[in-house]
Amino acid sequence: MKNCIKILTIIQAFSCYNIYGVALNEKKTNIIPATPHVNYTLDQQNTIYDGLPKSIIFIIADGTGIGQYSLSYYANGEFAPARFEHIGLVATHPNDGKCSSSCKRVTDSAASGTALSSGTKTYNGAIGVDSDTLSVKTMLEWAEEKNMATGLVATSTVTHATPASFAAHVDYRKKEWQIAEQFAQTNIDVILGGGKTFWPDELIAEYEKRGGQFIEKFDAKLNPEKRLLGLFADGSLPTVHEGRDPSTAQMARMALEKLEQNPNGFFVMIEESQVDWGGH
Repeated sequence: MKNCIKILTIIQAFSCYNIYGVALNEKKTNIIPATPHVNYTLDQQNTIYDGLPKSIIFIIADGTGIGQYSLSYYANGEFAPARFEHIGLVATHPNDGKCSSSCKRVTDSAASGTALSSGTKTYNGAIGVDSDTLSVKTMLEWAEEKNMATGLVATSTVTHATPASFAAHVDYRKKEWQIAEQFAQTNIDVILGGGKTFWPDELIAEYEKRGGQFIEKFDAKLNPEKRLLGLFADGSLPTVHEGRDPSTAQMARMALEKLEQNPNGFFVMIEESQVDWGGH
């Protein structure tokens, strides 16, 4: 028994030495390598509105929570949220099960996407429907009723759970073929991302027959009078480390340049989809 205690004591001691760097004569520190924060300033002339804003840009970093933001804040000098005057939290957990026994608290992109797009809590896997699988109106559809231009940008397939939750209504997120069919029947002005696999040639032909244009190359020549579908990969776009092309920023810029032509303003949802997968 005494020998066991001695062994455990030695292991614990050396563990402490390794953790704090004492064994290697390293200086104890809690400093994370970082760059100084950019001193963001706002042009107050551009932040004063008479009434509601004309357009809405809804940016979603899928799977990003307080942990990721905290790490980014400490590690990155160019931390854009530092410029925000107002910051809040929103709960997007599903409305799934009885909370006295089996209520789920961990959401997925479908339930959370529907909560964000419509304000309706629903079950995991639901795309634009409530707990009874009844369609709910999304803010993109609300914008269309106001004659605003609309757009969806994603680095996943464009029929993936988050973008789908803004413009489709199906009972389960994996039905991406069905989601693509619904997209083809909408009047969304710009759809950019990946997912060519879910758009067979006949569906693209139908989309074009309804006044749309389809591109697979980012530098393709565009008709400014037609709605735009850009699918730049069979599945999701490559990661940034793999050399993503086009980038999220490039797609966002393309969408904004087209949407801002509408005198009634626009709504666009831009999703960086793969933060979530990095967390997985």
